[in-house]
Amino acid sequence: TLTPRYHLRSLPDGSGPLQLTVDDTLYSGCDLRLDNSLEVSAQQADPQLSFQSGQDVLLINNPLAGDAGRVLVNLEGNGGRLSVRANSFNSEGVLSTQSDATTPRGRGPEIDAALTQNFSLLGGSAFTRASSDQTAGDIRIQAGESVRLLDNSGITSLGLAGNTGVNTGAISIEAGNTLSLENSVILTTSEATAGKGYLSAQNIVLNGTACQVLIASDTTELSTGNAGDITLKATEAIELIGNVPGPFNLPQLQTFTSEDVIAQSF
Repeated sequence: TLTPRYHLRSLPDGSGPLQLTVDDTLYSGCDLRLDNSLEVSAQQADPQLSFQSGQDVLLINNPLAGDAGRVLVNLEGNGGRLSVRANSFNSEGVLSTQSDATTPRGRGPEIDAALTQNFSLLGGSAFTRASSDQTAGDIRIQAGESVRLLDNSGITSLGLAGNTGVNTGAISIEAGNTLSLENSVILTTSEATAGKGYLSAQNIVLNGTACQVLIASDTTELSTGNAGDITLKATEAIELIGNVPGPFNLPQLQTFTSEDVIAQSF
């Protein structure tokens, strides 16, 4: 349990990341901020790790330290949940879960974020992954106002490199107002069966002007199962923005009418 406005930091001399192992809840009555090369992890059967704040949860990297300065939150086990409960969540770091490789046909922990206001990844990522013949956890994100993925952020469910027979989890993202992706990725990919994707908001904005936006469920040529459906649902409009010409690119700006639903299996 953390006191209000509690900050967790690594050692200032840069001697390495501070490693904190927990199996319960990190709580702050005000902001809960994790920064500067911090690793938080939990590993066991059915692990539970929760971040709760009366205001915001922030994961802030140290750009001067490169990869060593990133904030990494990882949960490993069979079943379980990595959850975030706060007004807003802003992350430059990594939220991840991984299945326990020693559990036959196990399932990795899920990621579950419920915010009263905003969920933002600012070059950060949230992903679940699994080993051979296992299933990665689902990802669920709900925000009362907006969900934003910027600057090469990613929300993904995938199999670990070199592992076969991995089923990936479903990804569900819901925003009360706007869901926007700018040069970012939402992807579930597998060599077995890939999970479904569901995105819902009042307005959905996909902006790939500087790089690209990818929303996909994908399997390989050797997969034993199918890719999942991808559904985008907007009660007002879906706006696509891009500026790179080519046969597979949409016009520079295209807006769909109210309550459009796009479902596509890749």
